[in-house]
Amino acid sequence: MAGHADLTLEAFTILREHFFDQNSLPKTFPLREKRNTQDNPLNEYITLIKF
Repeated sequence: MAGHADLTLEAFTILREHFFDQNSLPKTFPLREKRNTQDNPLNEYITLIKF
């Protein structure tokens, strides 16, 4: 179970560093308009992040 905790922490840290600055303020990023209920531009944006 400890291996999963490390992976969770690593994923959280990567996303936090990408979406927030050093002062914990949110960074802005471009998203296209949402088209319908099932559409999620944020998911598309996250898949484009180069880790």
